[in-house]
Parts: sequence; C-alpha cells; structure tokens
Amino acid sequence: MKDRQKAFIGVFVLLVAVGLGAWQWSVRQAHVLQTNVLNTEVINLTNQKNELVSRYQDVKTEVTETRSTETEQLKVVFPTDEALTDLTRAFDDFEVKNNFDTNPFIISNISYSTPTEQGGESYRYIPVSLEIETSKTNLEEFLEFIEASGALESETRLMSVEEMTVRYPEEIGGTYGVTFMIYAYFSQEL
Repeated sequence: MKDRQKAFIGVFVLLVAVGLGAWQWSVRQAHVLQTNVLNTEVINLTNQKNELVSRYQDVKTEVTETRSTETEQLKVVFPTDEALTDLTRAFDDFEVKNNFDTNPFIISNISYSTPTEQGGESYRYIPVSLEIETSKTNLEEFLEFIEASGALESETRLMSVEEMTVRYPEEIGGTYGVTFMIYAYFSQEL
C-alpha cells in the first residue's frame, strides 16, 4: 500500500510538474510573442521616426530657402537704406521697356529730396519728383507699375503717388506732360 501511495504521490507530483511546466511554457510563449510584437512595434516606430526626421529636414531646408528668398525679395521691395541707384534703375528700366516712337515714355527730370521719417514709425520715405512725357497707354502702365510696387511678386520697391499734375496734349493722340511726387519707402530696421 505504501508503494501504491508513493506511486500515486509520484504520479501526482509528476502531473503537477508537467502541468506547471506546460503552464510556464505557455506563459513563456506568450512573453515571447509579446516581445516579438513589441520588437516589431519598436522597428516600425524607429522607421516612422527616421521618416519623420527626414521629412522634417526636407521641410526645414525648404522653409530656410523660402525664408531666405523672401528676405531677399523683401530687401528689394522694402530696402533698409535709401538705395537711390536701384530706384533710378527701376525708373530707367521702365522707361526703356515702354518707350516707343508711337507710344512714348520719356523721363525728362528726376530729383530726390531729403529722406523723411514717418514720426516714430519703423519706415522712412524719399520724396521723388518725376517729370515725364508719355502717351495715355504708358501713363496707365506707369500708374499700374506704381500700384503693384511693394508686392513681393513684382520685385519693385514700395512706392506711392502723393501728387500728380497732368498737362493734356493739344491734339488727339499727343503726349501728356505729367509731374509726379512719389514717395519711395525704405525701412529703418529689419
């Protein structure tokens, strides 16, 4: 009987050991599966991080280039100094582009006054006196040129017409004599 009890206890211990072993095996397998899932997730997250870092670098480069380009454009349309040479060149370029025998645009006089501060503002302006002989079409073109000034796309210095005097032609299709007082703006600081 004692042998039977020992055999029974032995079988019982063996069954408990096999049961515990099977249970530990299933727990271990669950941990291995969970570890594999977590490793896969880490790999995916690492890939996503690398992709996001790459996209960030691309966007950062693009933004830096855009910012640089816009800063350069802003310097053209709203310079930090008087830039009279550039302003004169802009008027000369407009004259050359629009002066034809049948459709004249001639600047006969251009003079610059002393720069003026706009009371505590962060900008100043240079009064520019222009005298031109022009056709009606080119007068309209010039007014559009001044109106579009200051837009980054136009790359034309910010200006405004403050006064305009027109001498009408004596004959139909003749040239207009126009005197402008234009303010060309520039920044005190950027």
